[in-house]
Amino acid sequence: MPKVICKYKNYDEFYKNRTSIWAEIRRRMDIHAADTASFDKLIFQGKAAIRLTYDNHVEDAPEMKKARSNIAALEKEKSRTYRFVQGLKSLEDEISAKHKMLRVLESQLQQKEVDPKTDPNYRDTAKELKKLIKAQPAVKKKIQEYDKALKALEQAEANYDPLKKQVEKTIPMSVQTDGKNMMLYIGGRAEASVRLRATLAQK
Repeated sequence: MPKVICKYKNYDEFYKNRTSIWAEIRRRMDIHAADTASFDKLIFQGKAAIRLTYDNHVEDAPEMKKARSNIAALEKEKSRTYRFVQGLKSLEDEISAKHKMLRVLESQLQQKEVDPKTDPNYRDTAKELKKLIKAQPAVKKKIQEYDKALKALEQAEANYDPLKKQVEKTIPMSVQTDGKNMMLYIGGRAEASVRLRATLAQK
């Protein structure tokens, strides 16, 4: 089981404490200068690579996975209901066209002194119009679902980066050793290590 030499709350706290890290390492163990140089190069000159690894830990945090899953579900719901937004315009155009058609037919039939209700074409058009009007509430309900999903999606996306910044503050970094290796831990996992060759050789 590795021994924790020093531990910090997060990436920023770790990297602003370079001097105290080495003071703690030297206080806790007799490390050779060559191994000191190797480990210092690994974690400080290799800071950009460590940052990428740290960011992966942030993205893998349960809170971030849950947030991404929520965004994906909302995007799916938005896509599912979007066709109704497109369909409503078409439906309204059809209803308007049927109303216009009925008015024209009614006018023509009245000129001929024919009761519109007895005309098959008029009755069929009226029947089609009734079906279209009956479909309106269901389509409008789907559009409400779309609007709700869109609003929730926009909020979830707006919350993502602030959540990420919060999570970034919660993943600890530590220096640990098993006596043979010096290791940099991010969270609960060793992500970089240096073999203490010179230190072991001097014993």
